[in-house]
Amino acid sequence: MHRVPERVEAALRVELGRRDVRGPTLGTVLKWCRYFIDFCLKTGRSPRESDSIAPFLAKLASKGQGAPEQAQARKAVLLLQEVLRGIPVGRVKSEVTETILGETGTNKSTVREGGSPEKVKYSGSAASGESARGGREGEEGVSWPRAYELLEERFATGQYARTTRTTYRSWIRGYEGFLREVGRGDVSSESAAAYLTYLAKERGLTASSQNQAFNALLFFFRKVLDRPYEPKEVKRAKSRRYVPVVLSETEVGEVFSELEGTALLIAQMLYGSGLRLTECLSLRVQSLDFDQLKVTIHRGKGGKDRSVPMAARLVEELREQLKRCRAVYEEDLESGFAGAFAPETGSERKWKSRMKEWPWQFLFPQETLTKVEESGEWRRFHFHEKTFSQRLRAAVEMTGIHKRVTAHTFRHSFASHLLVQGHDIKSIQEVLGHSDIKTTMIYLQTVPALAKKEMRSPFDSWEE
Repeated sequence: MHRVPERVEAALRVELGRRDVRGPTLGTVLKWCRYFIDFCLKTGRSPRESDSIAPFLAKLASKGQGAPEQAQARKAVLLLQEVLRGIPVGRVKSEVTETILGETGTNKSTVREGGSPEKVKYSGSAASGESARGGREGEEGVSWPRAYELLEERFATGQYARTTRTTYRSWIRGYEGFLREVGRGDVSSESAAAYLTYLAKERGLTASSQNQAFNALLFFFRKVLDRPYEPKEVKRAKSRRYVPVVLSETEVGEVFSELEGTALLIAQMLYGSGLRLTECLSLRVQSLDFDQLKVTIHRGKGGKDRSVPMAARLVEELREQLKRCRAVYEEDLESGFAGAFAPETGSERKWKSRMKEWPWQFLFPQETLTKVEESGEWRRFHFHEKTFSQRLRAAVEMTGIHKRVTAHTFRHSFASHLLVQGHDIKSIQEVLGHSDIKTTMIYLQTVPALAKKEMRSPFDSWEE
């Protein structure tokens, strides 16, 4: 069987990486592409033409492949043809490249549609001709597809969270688009500084968003391309003083009174333990420690683990929630489900058997099983963020509270109320999982001013 040409496979992997496709799903897509290419070569058809898809699917049907498999194959082939449209046609060197690519296979830099430079050119202190990873890939560096492939490799080895990967890809693609728009092909600290200034001056991005872009480019230069990154003279977006929205204890109780069921318990956990919504929904059965009244957060923001206090008044409710989860879990086992969805990091082989074990089930499971289209498996996901946000919004409207309340407001209220109770800022920082205490100090602005008015002179505390 013919293999997918190296250049096509590299481009496919880059595109799949952009769409956050990995693991078994990635292998499935490459498999159908390989079958399609082999079919086209044997029948004299062109993989670039849409007319080749129907005969291919008919061939699969004749081989006993059902509708789900044919749907998988069709999606993979459509993606392949989309990738092929971005590869230029030229002279041929072999039967495979002639049929599939129609290209020369040379290393000369070409320009893709729209004028985007295909090579990542370097300028700065590094010697000309060095590749992104220390080898030599021509005087103009590696291609952008190769750079994105290196990006995915770094993501995989570093086990970065899905949200981090998605955010970094977005800013890096924006940087590439900026270079194309301004007609620059050099990837350097100077062009990075120009891009960051453009984001602040022309796009009007906030300071936090610009910092996100800065960190994404820092990662791209130093971790992926292994290049210097020292952008100077960047026009920074002005940051504003931020005061978080905080509910009083009475207002928290009013919101709770308008919620019920799982949504109520989630809200109580957000306030009772100061959790982020994603951390709360991602809790597993094994996250609860009733003996020590602790909740363990695994792979929180920044990939860090930490322990937070469990509200004693929620112990009985949480035990009842475990009973409900157990009943759902046993029904799932009888139906032959493939287990809960695995954490974002780690190998598929590692999680395959564990996801059927009781300790790894979600504390707040989704009501229905989810079918994984690529594998045909049925798995149980956690309660959806959007569902909770909708129920919370409706509850707040019922209370008549005029403040803008989100799931994160409970976390803000948790920290603020701890300060009022007299807990020190350092302890609150550890519970919230903040890397920098400056982040935690924003809650000092939420403490009632009454505490300052009641301050007594130290002279008055002297004994008579």
